[in-house]
Amino acid sequence: MKRTAITIVLAALVASATGCIVDRDLLKPTPHDSDITLGIDVLPHSAPATRAALEEWENTPVSVAYMFVDSQTAFDRNFTVRVEDIDDENNGQHVKTGMEYPADDSQVSFRGYYPVAEPDEAGVVTYDISKGDTDVMLSNTVSGSLTAPIGDKLVFKHLLTRVTFLMKCAPNQSYPEPVFGMKAAGATAIDRLMTTVSLDPGATTNPATYSVPGNVFCGDPDGFVIPYSYENPVVVEMMLEPDVALDLKVASLSSDKEINITSDASGIWTQLTTVGGEAGVRYTVELAFSGEVILAQRISACMWITGDQHLGGNNDVWW
Repeated sequence: MKRTAITIVLAALVASATGCIVDRDLLKPTPHDSDITLGIDVLPHSAPATRAALEEWENTPVSVAYMFVDSQTAFDRNFTVRVEDIDDENNGQHVKTGMEYPADDSQVSFRGYYPVAEPDEAGVVTYDISKGDTDVMLSNTVSGSLTAPIGDKLVFKHLLTRVTFLMKCAPNQSYPEPVFGMKAAGATAIDRLMTTVSLDPGATTNPATYSVPGNVFCGDPDGFVIPYSYENPVVVEMMLEPDVALDLKVASLSSDKEINITSDASGIWTQLTTVGGEAGVRYTVELAFSGEVILAQRISACMWITGDQHLGGNNDVWW
């Protein structure tokens, strides 16, 4: 405050002595060396974007938990910032925290998470992922002090595995009844799928804890018609706990339908159904409907954040 006041007084004296118009920028508070500014890295995205998954920063609100080591024992405080889309030339964005480094040179640490949520008294944030439509992300931890300011950026990573189903009929075929969407469950009684994830920003290892076993349904409760082969497919996205063997079925009007795999050269379907998907990896399963038979074709996987990479499938063509 003293520096700002001195700047304003000097500017006023200069204006009075010279009769010149004062540059309004001189009257603005100047940033202090002790102000804390955080860098947030770009969020490389894969296409096409969907409503549920966060593909890029678009004035997106994220929570940033923080801890002053001289007065806190957990990341139990947070603030919300909005992150705008960033072009590659900027290689990131800097956001103001509204805080200053402690004058005693003690450290302050920050860790970001998404979606925005309030932590409990221990600094833990819990999300309901039972609908399969929540993209949960957590960043690294950055720390700094007055004499050693923060230089690293917050880098957000997807914590869930993402399965994208593209659904339409095989050529010259139709599907006779409405479909509601996709169901996911654990493949065995031991390997159960969890529907809640809790994040502990203070944990250096295993910051995500999964709990509450159950099933996940994604789709339209009113149902939809499977389009013909020459039409655009219906897209159903699921974001699920990683590393859990999955039992995946199509929820149709008469019953839940099994997905029949005649060939799995890539081994990806076997991975999903025996050991589960990896965190931060997107799996694409193209489903062909023929009568009441459902065939999976062109199963592929890619890193969620690096774009689509076809890793094999049943055929070289769609069907």
